[in-house]
Amino acid sequence: MTRFLLLSFAIFLACAANSHSKLQFCSRSDPNLNKCLQVAIQSALVTLQRGIKEYGVPSIEVFSVPAYTVKSDPPIHFDQSETDIRISGHLESEIKDVDAKIEDSDFSLTLTVLTKKLTYLSNYDYKDAIIDGVDMSGKGKKDVIGDNFQFTVTFTGVVDQKGGERYLQITQASIVDVMLDMVHFSYGSTEDRSGELLTNYLTKNMKSILAKESKKYMVVYEEAYKTGANAVFSKIPYDVLFPK
Repeated sequence: MTRFLLLSFAIFLACAANSHSKLQFCSRSDPNLNKCLQVAIQSALVTLQRGIKEYGVPSIEVFSVPAYTVKSDPPIHFDQSETDIRISGHLESEIKDVDAKIEDSDFSLTLTVLTKKLTYLSNYDYKDAIIDGVDMSGKGKKDVIGDNFQFTVTFTGVVDQKGGERYLQITQASIVDVMLDMVHFSYGSTEDRSGELLTNYLTKNMKSILAKESKKYMVVYEEAYKTGANAVFSKIPYDVLFPK
């Protein structure tokens, strides 16, 4: 889940104090911390389009996940196995709300995010994909566009002492309250017309499926955010990221 670091890096970039950086940072003792973070993270998203050389952060317009499988569970009775996953559109997101609890040894940050157009590309390989009595098994390219994708993500963590410095470790990232206006699917099967069948079925039904089963589809995002956050927070001391 190597480049899937949008919100994690945004938090870091928005809050880090560095004399060479033009990015806004926020003191954890600021009485208006939530508002400060909302403005800082929002402005950091623009900077992330170019990357930040002084921190060694590349442009992250596209996030990559090597592989992920949504396990069989009604109403979809087959494993949805995908590889080479690429997700984009997050840098155009709007940070709708922030609720932070940043203390001396404990950390919690909740972001409500709206992405107007989320694009998801992958290679899929679905076996025994029986839907409504029709075999839709196949493999090929998958292209998904989500309109007005809104969700709330909460990071929680603890502060550990390492080598004379204190570092933040994110122990959990949790995504809830997933909403979107429409999901457009396009499956390009290399074998038969199964791609067309999958496209029609999921475009018609995925919004209602997500309303009931969003948790299992969000696991890949949760793990990616957690891994990405720790990749940054393990290198930058806590008191530099969030000064008193």
